[in-house]
Amino acid sequence: MKTKDLEEIADDVVLEDSQLICALTKKIKAANEKELTLQSMIMMLNEEYNFDLKDMERDFPFSYEDDEGKTKRAKADLAVFETGKAHELDNMIRIAVVFDSKVKDKDPKKGVTETLGTYLEYTDCEFGVWTNGNDLHYLQCERDNFGQVQTTDISDFPGEGQTWDNVIEPRATFDDIDEATVKKFLRKADETGRLPDIDELSIPKLLEKLRLAENGQLKRGAIVLFGKDRGRFYPNTFVKIGKFEDDDFTIRFQELEEGNIIQVLDKDRFSEEQLKQLGLNERQIKAVLYVKKKERLRIASIKH
Repeated sequence: MKTKDLEEIADDVVLEDSQLICALTKKIKAANEKELTLQSMIMMLNEEYNFDLKDMERDFPFSYEDDEGKTKRAKADLAVFETGKAHELDNMIRIAVVFDSKVKDKDPKKGVTETLGTYLEYTDCEFGVWTNGNDLHYLQCERDNFGQVQTTDISDFPGEGQTWDNVIEPRATFDDIDEATVKKFLRKADETGRLPDIDELSIPKLLEKLRLAENGQLKRGAIVLFGKDRGRFYPNTFVKIGKFEDDDFTIRFQELEEGNIIQVLDKDRFSEEQLKQLGLNERQIKAVLYVKKKERLRIASIKH
């Protein structure tokens, strides 16, 4: 359902100058500053991000348990849920926090971190947006395999059917792409014969063909794969490479890798000297080197 359907409803309703019809509930609301901003948010999520109105709910109440074990009550001014799923906390995929312009983004009680950041940290919702009508802040909250929480200020979040890496990165230009890494990728592609007819393509055309760019703009995936400085754009993205025990859960050891993904995959890691530094004994070193030779070491966690 799209917000343009409101036009038919509005034709049958007489409104005062200080009133409006909510795009979501179809109820009459006072047209104050916060309400106008909330209506803009509803239309943005519906028309630009393609979330269906049926999967949204305004003034959604929920509760969470803080670090001290205390139950806290909160409210999402606008919540988006998984397509067709019940409007329950476990199904919430986006949170929108809306204030009027009097509230600043660093307000000690109502600011971005104090409201949206806290809600994301203590729920399973990964993405959220905070606005006061003037400022717009997007946050992403991630949890690694060890339960550690990272909340990051991002430029945008994915719309319906999109993934994080498929979002346009407006801060990036093609100058941020490492040409040497692209050439290395092309050599590998040529060896496997999986990408024919790409030898003569420029980097912008190549990335368009790979769906890593669109209309002359780079997507996040392009920076992660080929960027000169991935950390400048996404400081909390990193690659962990580790060796698991036989239970496929317990990690024997791990290393944090720098660079873009192509560079990480091309590294000669876990040399005998590195393994000694990690404290492995001779038997363990031989086992790891054997596994490495068989190409069975696997990436433990790729965070983005």
